[in-house]
Amino acid sequence: MNRTILKHAFLSLSILTLLCCCSPFDNEDDQDSTELKITISASAGVTSAAAPVTLFVRVENCAGTRVVWGYGSSTCQLNADVRIGRSYYPAVGHRYCTQDAIELGLDAGESRVENWRWKGEIMKDQEIVTLPPGRYEVHGSAGRWVSATSVRIEVLQL
Repeated sequence: MNRTILKHAFLSLSILTLLCCCSPFDNEDDQDSTELKITISASAGVTSAAAPVTLFVRVENCAGTRVVWGYGSSTCQLNADVRIGRSYYPAVGHRYCTQDAIELGLDAGESRVENWRWKGEIMKDQEIVTLPPGRYEVHGSAGRWVSATSVRIEVLQL
């Protein structure tokens, strides 16, 4: 009889755990459950100093609350990062950013798109470095959020 009670208690506890921890309605007001959908595209698959590519980064707030990713320029809120091995390096592009400092974020349901020209440079160890010729995976980003998808761009040396 004790074994039957234990089985029922374990089953009840398992069902309760599933309902509490896996419900799609759980944590609707929790900031940690925010969801930003970030996508990136490019005007071409090749870039160089003589012919920069244009990167397009789009972010959409799919969460039910405002998502904030930092403070900075109102005109340069989104970024692109180049993946090299397991590391990500900011892609340095030709952009005109205002010198204001605002809270960077989106309200629920809002989206934002930014674009700029990139010729294959990254920021590494606080220096601008031109990437050696090769194919690179470039991700869009908003603060600590990085796009799951990427574009592959070949850097040429002319």
